[in-house]
Amino acid sequence: MAEKYWIEDLRQKVTGLFSELGKANRLNEKAFIKAFMEKYPEDYNALVSEWEQKVIKFKKKNRRGHPVTHPIRPEKILSNMYRNYYYKFRKKPGQKSRRKRNIQKFISEMENYGYPAYVAENILNREFKSDMINQKWVTDVSEFKYGVGEDDKKGKLYLSVILDLCDRRPVAFVYSTRNDNPLVFDTFDKTVAANPGATPLLHSDRGYQYTSKAFRRRILAAGMTQSMSRVARGIDNGPMKGFWGLMKREMYYGKKYKTKGELMLAIEKYIDYYTNKRVQRNLGVLTPLEFHEQKLENIA
Repeated sequence: MAEKYWIEDLRQKVTGLFSELGKANRLNEKAFIKAFMEKYPEDYNALVSEWEQKVIKFKKKNRRGHPVTHPIRPEKILSNMYRNYYYKFRKKPGQKSRRKRNIQKFISEMENYGYPAYVAENILNREFKSDMINQKWVTDVSEFKYGVGEDDKKGKLYLSVILDLCDRRPVAFVYSTRNDNPLVFDTFDKTVAANPGATPLLHSDRGYQYTSKAFRRRILAAGMTQSMSRVARGIDNGPMKGFWGLMKREMYYGKKYKTKGELMLAIEKYIDYYTNKRVQRNLGVLTPLEFHEQKLENIA
């Protein structure tokens, strides 16, 4: 869900714009939408971007070919905002306020639709090669299931990993039973603690953890640059997707883990094997750790 601060900031901008148009005697719905698009293009583009993502997500159709559900268009959102403020501040004497469509409902609708607090450009732009350690990092979260029999307790584990594109080494990883903000934030904090002074480009998808205000603050505090994949372009984070595919082929698919502890142990063993024993052709038939140490020797 989108962070509160973005919606509160948006509400302040709308209030100011509403007042400006009212003083200029140009207060009407079309003028309001046009003025918002011109004055706050970044906020409008964020709405458009999320709308496009929802359109792709809700392309499922029923038997008659009609969409099962459909997101609200950005123009419709702005139209609702205008009407909410109009009835709140410009209602005539004796006219009832439209309490069911006030700004508080708009805020809750925005949160439920999951609009992002911050969306970064695709700075990485599929340039996956890196000649230096801690120059480019990629990150993602993947799901693993455990519990196979009727008597087994079934559940899920979510694994968050940050990968260095120079040596393809997992810089840090954290797993949890919940795919939430603490999972991603703990992975980031663990990585920063292990690499003090590193200021790489960090690329991710547009998951709600990465577009949150709290994660953006961490990026800025660490002096890093944030990059995000485009909507419905999984290949923009190709190395991370490749890592998940390799890992699941070698330790997950075709195997059954009865308990959470068994799965956690298998994940830890595989990452240790991948880092210290599994050679890669792209690294000159070296393991990620050997290539990492070779790079450090060259720097020294």
